[in-house]
Amino acid sequence: MACTFTIKDTAIAATSFAEGRYGVSFHSGSPRVNIATYHPPGITGDYTSSDGEGTRNIRARIRYRAADRATLKGLMHTDLAAWTDNVFTIAGDDGKSYARCRLDNDQPRLIEDVRGVQKNSRLVQVIYEWSFTCYGEVT
Repeated sequence: MACTFTIKDTAIAATSFAEGRYGVSFHSGSPRVNIATYHPPGITGDYTSSDGEGTRNIRARIRYRAADRATLKGLMHTDLAAWTDNVFTIAGDDGKSYARCRLDNDQPRLIEDVRGVQKNSRLVQVIYEWSFTCYGEVT
């Protein structure tokens, strides 16, 4: 399943056989609801209330495709440098915009190791899964 989305200023396109970054999947997950538990004085038991919508975890799988391993590594490290220690907005393939997102763990998870694309194409590809936590509103 191919998809398109934008992370910070990097547009991830649908799958193609050319060099570049391509969206494999995008999962926005469900928001976690913050639950606050209070124990008011003079009352037996606890009082539990919803403290609003909390964080949302987003996972995006990206296929990097290039002529050689060095270029693949360069593409991934360019994204890593742009997304590490920054707060940004993600525009998902579901048409929603997720605000105040940060990269989790400061590195992606390797899903598929480097391999050739086709027998005669001379391109190699790798798939990484990037995980983000978003703290802002969904619009």
